[in-house]
Amino acid sequence: MSAFEITVVPELRKTLEQVRNTQKNVPPLERREHWPSFPAREFEPHGDHVMVVIPTDNDAKMHEITQKFRSLVPADKLHTARLKINSHVGEQPYNEEGLTGGFNRLNGAFDILEAPFYQNEMKKFKIGTVIGMSIESFLQLEFDGQKITSAVDYGAIVVHNATTGKSDFTISEGVPMDPAYVEIARTFGFEDAEEKQGHVTAGKVFAAHVPGLHHADWQGVVTGTPRYDTLRKAMDEMKIPLDH
Repeated sequence: MSAFEITVVPELRKTLEQVRNTQKNVPPLERREHWPSFPAREFEPHGDHVMVVIPTDNDAKMHEITQKFRSLVPADKLHTARLKINSHVGEQPYNEEGLTGGFNRLNGAFDILEAPFYQNEMKKFKIGTVIGMSIESFLQLEFDGQKITSAVDYGAIVVHNATTGKSDFTISEGVPMDPAYVEIARTFGFEDAEEKQGHVTAGKVFAAHVPGLHHADWQGVVTGTPRYDTLRKAMDEMKIPLDH
């Protein structure tokens, strides 16, 4: 997002110590009754090996998902396919777009794996189960008219077994953010008319105002709990549909 230059607002500038341990994690959002469904896939099983599809170019997400499946699948039967897939919900998803982005990434990855090249690779490596997992951060907003009254950062985690058609998803605990930084992020515009797919993340705006703060793990500074610890906790509570 180098095309967008963030101008620091003096009254919002803070030090790391001023923001450190100022927030606490809040409970996860309740599961929705209705959520996007995956189209049926026809991945022919060729054995008892497992292909884990990870649709991300984020090294930290890749690591966490890989580690999760290493705890579930014998090392000699585990294979990973890392694919860079567009979420189609912008750099900063808001509200339900977080979950939608996770589904979009997995669907896009499964589309690619249906190509003959990958089908042949699955046969070569005796793949019997094709399963994917995605992690998508998003901000849940509440408004009073046009004014944002609450902004909470959550992680949407989606897992889908494309061989059996079974899925699960969860929402992690959340971390509140000062709405003032979100308001600035939203001035950079959106990819959609409903203003749910922002061009610039609120984390980048926050980090621009706090020297030394990392835009991808500001949560760990303000709560004392690293972001991926929170996501790992949510992941551990999921039902991973590996059964046939």
